[in-house]
Amino acid sequence: MCRRYIWVLFLFIVFILSSHTLPVLGQPATAPSDVKRKLIVAVRVSPPYSMKEDDGTWVGITVELWKEIARELDVDYEFKEVDLNGLLHGLEDKTLDVGATGLGVTAAREAKFDFSTPYFVASEAVAVNADQQPSFLQVFRRAFLNWGLITLFLFIIIVMLSGGGILWLIEYKGKSEHYGGKSRKAFGRSLFWSLIVLTGRDLPQSIGWTTVSPTTFAARVFGIIWMSVGVMLFSLFTATAASVLTSKQLQSVINDPQDLRHVKVGTVGSSVGEEYLKLHQIKNTTFTDAAKLLNGLANHSIDAAVYNAPVMSYYAKTMFVNKIAVLRFSLRQVFMAIPVPAGSALRKPINRALLKVIDSKRWQTILANHLGQE
Repeated sequence: MCRRYIWVLFLFIVFILSSHTLPVLGQPATAPSDVKRKLIVAVRVSPPYSMKEDDGTWVGITVELWKEIARELDVDYEFKEVDLNGLLHGLEDKTLDVGATGLGVTAAREAKFDFSTPYFVASEAVAVNADQQPSFLQVFRRAFLNWGLITLFLFIIIVMLSGGGILWLIEYKGKSEHYGGKSRKAFGRSLFWSLIVLTGRDLPQSIGWTTVSPTTFAARVFGIIWMSVGVMLFSLFTATAASVLTSKQLQSVINDPQDLRHVKVGTVGSSVGEEYLKLHQIKNTTFTDAAKLLNGLANHSIDAAVYNAPVMSYYAKTMFVNKIAVLRFSLRQVFMAIPVPAGSALRKPINRALLKVIDSKRWQTILANHLGQE
């Protein structure tokens, strides 16, 4: 009997302890007690992530996401407007509590402060001036240094050498004094004959370059066949060259990341775009914000802008309509997240609240309002 009472007492103690230590399922995310003070939340003009209205209120994808998170955590906060460098330094020296503006996760930033779970995937893209046309030198370089044309040109040379060799072999045992025999001159004349027949042109006799007709019947039949080959071959070359030249004129001066090495490139200082350009050793000019960067692009002070794609797309539809164009290819993908100082007790509560918000219909409405997508 005594043993039974001991077991009952033991189970009662376990129950009491577990009721105080185990979390209640479905309990809402709340901020730690030591961060119940008013939080300093950094914002900056970086549409569509964060934008300042005429009445001074802040809106945007990240701003509205933060408002939902703050409501879930039941925390008080105030916005503080900063630039990108102010945001980075404030998070590093812990004078800022949260960043409610579009900020991409990078290795360098992760080493200095912490990030929440990513809430959006963007990309670093390239924008060019809408009326930008490549110069003649750029068209020439990108057209005639085209691997397709170079390959076709080398193929024509191989065909010409083959035709000269075939004529020399046919005339080798014949009575031709011009193409027969083992001399280098005979073989050289055969090559020259192959070139002239392929092109369908004869050089002026006044400069001393003339061709002599083959003597054997087989060689003359081969000449007719070779002339037909030349017509088809050079028609193909002309059509290919015209197609390449036309397409290069219609395209932008930037068609892949390698083209950035040959033009004046701009980006925002301390941005992911600047990290990308430095990593690939591409010279660039830095601007303090995206609006100034794209204004420089519209005024032709730079040829291309490298920055966050949603930001440049937003400006392309508002402030710089028909002035800039964001190209379709991506330089790299960027995870957008909410930054907090290193070791901040807010990170885990923010993560729990963030995951709850982005799984709601409200988040889809926020994206639809600012990106036009459901």
